[in-house]
Amino acid sequence: MIKEQPVFFYLNNSMSDDYNNEKVISISAGVDGALWALLYEDGVTDYTVAKWQTIVKKWYRVPNKKGINLSAFNEISLALVDSIGLVSLSSSENN
Repeated sequence: MIKEQPVFFYLNNSMSDDYNNEKVISISAGVDGALWALLYEDGVTDYTVAKWQTIVKKWYRVPNKKGINLSAFNEISLALVDSIGLVSLSSSENN
């Protein structure tokens, strides 16, 4: 649930039409309802981080941020684990 609304996934990991049918590996919502995800890509070990832009209703791919798991805190901050186990904390202030 994000902001009291359910987010649906299909068996192939794609999201509902409300989220452009994007395939994701991991998804996390921040305390303010911000939605972050790792986008599915073939043949990679670390997946691209994306943030859902509610106003324009599309995913924004975050440059140079990749991992295998993530946890969102809010609109600007998340924790990311990469394929070798390194944890990074990021925010829009320090990337």
